[in-house]
Amino acid sequence: MDGNFDSTGVKMQKPENDVQLSDGTRFMVGRKEYQEHLKVALEVTKRSTCNEHRAVNHVNSDRHNIENTGIGATACGHGAYYPHSVVDFQKGKRQMNMDYSMCQAINHNTEGIEIILKYYDVICQWWKHFNERVERSPYLNLPMSLKEMKKAIGLFHVHGHKDTCIPSFSPNYIIGARQFDGEVVETLWAPLNEISRSTSGMMTSHRQEVLDDHMNDSNWKKMTGMVSYLTHKYKEGKAGIAEARLGFENIDATVGAENRDTWLKAEQRAQDKRSDKPEVMVPIYDTVIKTGYTAPSRAEILSKLNEREQKKEKGQGAVAWITLGLRIQETQLSILAHLRKLGKNLTTEQKNDLADRRHRLQARVSTFERAAGDYLPQDTDVTGGGIPLSENEGKDFDLVGEDGEDIEQPEQQHAPGNAAADGTNVYVPVERVALSIPSCLDDELHALPEMCSLLAKEAELREGQANDALQSLRLALGHKAFVFRHDIRNAGSQRGKTRAWADVMSIENTVQ
Repeated sequence: MDGNFDSTGVKMQKPENDVQLSDGTRFMVGRKEYQEHLKVALEVTKRSTCNEHRAVNHVNSDRHNIENTGIGATACGHGAYYPHSVVDFQKGKRQMNMDYSMCQAINHNTEGIEIILKYYDVICQWWKHFNERVERSPYLNLPMSLKEMKKAIGLFHVHGHKDTCIPSFSPNYIIGARQFDGEVVETLWAPLNEISRSTSGMMTSHRQEVLDDHMNDSNWKKMTGMVSYLTHKYKEGKAGIAEARLGFENIDATVGAENRDTWLKAEQRAQDKRSDKPEVMVPIYDTVIKTGYTAPSRAEILSKLNEREQKKEKGQGAVAWITLGLRIQETQLSILAHLRKLGKNLTTEQKNDLADRRHRLQARVSTFERAAGDYLPQDTDVTGGGIPLSENEGKDFDLVGEDGEDIEQPEQQHAPGNAAADGTNVYVPVERVALSIPSCLDDELHALPEMCSLLAKEAELREGQANDALQSLRLALGHKAFVFRHDIRNAGSQRGKTRAWADVMSIENTVQ
């Protein structure tokens, strides 16, 4: 369920000239009964308790020359519009509009269905008094067979909500919920918006009929392409089951039987209550809110290790040295990813920029290797040791969501580097050289007593490094959802929308 504010309709100068031929017989609802519903429906005006939902907070915005400020629709999980469920907006996406769309859709061909799963990007606000609004209106009703309505916010939008909304409404925590490819209804707006400029100036009935035709065409394409599409998705899902199961079993193996039983019982109790009280899921799935614990960042771990190191006479400076090595590795991976994106034929400017980055990196590598002798066990020979990075290191994450695209590897340009690890004179660029970081050295060196402390410090710092990466990913996903909802959805011009999309792509590059 979602709204589209691009599909507007201007007020007619002579409404008496409007001739209705198929009002309410296809996807757009019948206007007479819909207007009667709007007259008796009550809209409770209050601020959203979640993060700045303009769809909730700006419902009273009015535009004097516009009769319809957009449309709202309900679609099934396969992305087909429900018949007689598309409504016009008058002052934004109000609850009374979406209530009517919801009730019309839920009463279409649902005899005997006892449980439904409802996705809506502001369902955290919409659901609270939904049953009361249905009881008050003679034009709203639910099927007699319906026993439970599960409520969810799609994964794209839920990260833009406050923290408690994630365990309460994320489909990740709803038994039986599916992971949709996109936000279902939102994927339908793009082709419909291509005719928005044409329909906005049409007579009311003409606009309604044109929208009905395009929605019917969309449903037809969904139906004819469903078999091949679902077959493709089934193969993808089946291929991922083994990997997901292995990851789950590895985590599950670390949990004792007693803890497992306790957690499963607590989860089941919460799941039984979530339909009426979604907030009961918060203490079950959100350990940060429940315990106040947050994973330590690398800076926090570094500070703790430095304090611990200062109390000892030996080994001071090892933490800073290991930290430098980790940062150098991050730079190496960054340059490798940059090279893959550049392609095979580099411009002169790109070659010069790459050479500058390699020279700066070589200076840091030289500093790191000179200091290695101060912290590694005496007489440790690190030449020819270590694990050099492959030119494809991190390639699996370069093209997330870009199926089938192949990026050619650029030709190696002469730049600072080392000989190969086996002692031959084969050139190895600086972004692939092996560093003398403790964990990258040979296993024989790991067995030395002096290495235990270094390996332990590195393990803690890598944990902080992983925590920082996960937190950055969370923030980027939340920012992406925020920009999409606030900037793209509310862009007042094509120029503003283009800028907003540029911001989204920039954030997506950060995510990848």
